[in-house]
Amino acid sequence: MARPEVPVDFTIPERGELAANLRSLRKAKGITYKQLAENTGGEFSASHYKRAASGKELFGMDVVLSYARGCVGKLTWGQIGELDALHRSADAAVRKIERNKRRSSFPPKPQLVEGPPDLSRAMRDAWARAGRPSMRKISNFAGVYVPHSSAHAIVSGRSVPQDLRQYLYFLEACDITSPDHLEPWLRAWVKAWGIPSDRSVARDLRWMDEETSKVFKEVIVAERAERYDVQQVTHLLDHAIDRTLDSIGDVSHGDKHSAMVSLGHALERVAEVHRYLRKNTGTTYGAIA
Repeated sequence: MARPEVPVDFTIPERGELAANLRSLRKAKGITYKQLAENTGGEFSASHYKRAASGKELFGMDVVLSYARGCVGKLTWGQIGELDALHRSADAAVRKIERNKRRSSFPPKPQLVEGPPDLSRAMRDAWARAGRPSMRKISNFAGVYVPHSSAHAIVSGRSVPQDLRQYLYFLEACDITSPDHLEPWLRAWVKAWGIPSDRSVARDLRWMDEETSKVFKEVIVAERAERYDVQQVTHLLDHAIDRTLDSIGDVSHGDKHSAMVSLGHALERVAEVHRYLRKNTGTTYGAIA
């Protein structure tokens, strides 16, 4: 009397579900694994089929279809679709577990970024935390924005994205997607590369989704505020106001030449304010709407 078959392993439920489905096909046909191998013309061995229906391993779709054909003969499109769905689900579950095993326990710290080297380290930590997704997976997800070679350069520390779209696509491929999670990463990018000009900000806002653009605007405003020396700007504006008042006084006394000179000095003080803001905050005449 043959020993009873070991129960299906449901350690990974999706993989166990596929194995149980295969076993039900063989039992309904009432054949052994040896007969199953004979029915398929020796495509795969009896032990191969037995392992495929154990729930402990996941074989390719070719093995699954061969197993099913050996039990029921010609498969319908509906049967093929059902098996394909079960296999896809099992494959996704197995990949997720394997990725989790590769995940680093060390969380990235974008809040500590001060320059490009720090940003490079944080991005590599994010990649490790995400389970070290392959370069192919990253490039397939990000398309032309993060090609295979760029992804490899980033994770090997040879390159740090200056292009904001490439940067965000890489982070998204590493499961950093929510606005709350993006905020420190956007701050880190600005810390590393400096506050972008109004023109660059406007260009980037055009391709961002609504939530990301909102966070990006808030980060730019906050970073500009941190670099804004109120006392220095107030000092420059005081000079500009004084010169403007001088020009008004000169006009009232009929001294047009002195008025023009004073007004010229006032405009120069305003220009100093603009140069200061542009140098220290990246602000130009435009404003972030």
